[in-house]
Amino acid sequence: MNQCFGMFGDPQKLADISAKVGVTALKILLVLVIYLIVKKIVEKIITAWGKKMLTITNKVGEKVGSPEAAAARVVTMETVLRSTVNFVLGFVMIMILLGMVGIDLAPLLATAGVAGLAVGFGAQKLVKDVVSGFIIIAENQYAVGERVTIGGATGEVLELGIRCTRIKDDENNIHILSNGDVSVVVNHSRGEA
Repeated sequence: MNQCFGMFGDPQKLADISAKVGVTALKILLVLVIYLIVKKIVEKIITAWGKKMLTITNKVGEKVGSPEAAAARVVTMETVLRSTVNFVLGFVMIMILLGMVGIDLAPLLATAGVAGLAVGFGAQKLVKDVVSGFIIIAENQYAVGERVTIGGATGEVLELGIRCTRIKDDENNIHILSNGDVSVVVNHSRGEA
């Protein structure tokens, strides 16, 4: 019998390795199931929040923009929230799985921290644009189709994205403004004429 296991070593060691692999596989499966459950719960929370946002009214009790504009804002915010949650949950799950298979996470996390710091300094403008865009959409400062003045540009808003706003002026020029640079907005489409 020893000849059968000759190439694999001691049968007891083989049994121990098999048991460890089985336990690790079950732990990995458990982490994946928990990840999927948490992801599903968070998605339901974000969807419920989005539905609630559609019904919120502004301070004077009027509907916040048109139903289409409100739906577009909610979809944009839901997309950003889902992407952020999926990234964070995925990162945490990968770190847990790497730890389970025996990879030392300390050097990996230290390297990721230093790289994240370097990228953070380089991407400050991008982060500022995205955060500002999210706030512009959430606060309903202006919407697509409205006439606004932002900085030196006056015209119709063609596109309101997370990172930039596109405005078409009276001479059909397209102005592309970073949302992080938007400090003063004059919305000509709202209020009494």
